Amino acid sequence: MDEVGSSEWDAAKWEMTIWWAADGIDSPAWLSYREAASLQTRKQRAKHIACRGGKD
Repeated sequence: MDEVGSSEWDAAKWEMTIWWAADGIDSPAWLSYREAASLQTRKQRAKHIACRGGKD
């Protein structure tokens, strides 16, 4: 898979995981514990950056 396709897939997994978590649905089978922790960290960092007006 090329780099762009991989990035798009990672972004899609991240977005889907947020929606599933918001609905109280367990993470899908392809999401490992390490990926889940990474996604949670990325979500928190995105919120932090947004709170600072996009400057970090």
